[in-house]
Amino acid sequence: MSFQTGLSGLNASSRNLDVIGNNIANANTTGMKASRAEFADVVASSLGAGSNGGAGIGVSVATVSQQFSQGSINVTGNNLDVAINGGGFFQLEMPDGTSAYTRDGSFKLDKDGNIMTNSGAKVLGNQIDALGNILVGNAPTPLSLPTSAPIPANATTAIATRTRLLSHSCEDREPRPQPEPEINHHWQQDQPRAVGIRAEQAIDPGAQSQHPAVLVS
Repeated sequence: MSFQTGLSGLNASSRNLDVIGNNIANANTTGMKASRAEFADVVASSLGAGSNGGAGIGVSVATVSQQFSQGSINVTGNNLDVAINGGGFFQLEMPDGTSAYTRDGSFKLDKDGNIMTNSGAKVLGNQIDALGNILVGNAPTPLSLPTSAPIPANATTAIATRTRLLSHSCEDREPRPQPEPEINHHWQQDQPRAVGIRAEQAIDPGAQSQHPAVLVS
């Protein structure tokens, strides 16, 4: 009997690992809610007044329950991706006509403009009138968006504009000072060169000595 009691604990722990592994595997699944294993004591029962004093005979997994806690909301960039902040479900119509509920808001459009799930179910919603008010008492119907049919145009009835006028004419304005021309000075260091310079011997008979004269042409 003690061997069976310990074996029941191993079986319950194995079932708990299965639940944890499923949570990890669906970490990136949209709308998935984590589950947890809930254990229960297995006691021996017998008829009689003193039957409550016996030892238990093991443990079992009573149920696997889902945790409907609020998950994180991320921006996906898809206009049809929606999320529920708080309690509630999206109502669906399955391909076989049955009703279903989901927290997965990854919706798509089919060729007819119906809002669909990835599994092919239609998303249901309440009908509204021309003013956008919800029609109370009507059953939810499949939601659709016009994709091929043109949207009727409405004539423009009013235009709102804002303008800004100057308080003086352009001729009364003082002329703006023109910026001075910018002079760029470039200095290039190079080997010295004599441009248009020649040396000649100046001859002066009355001078004490003779010195070369530098003439610039």
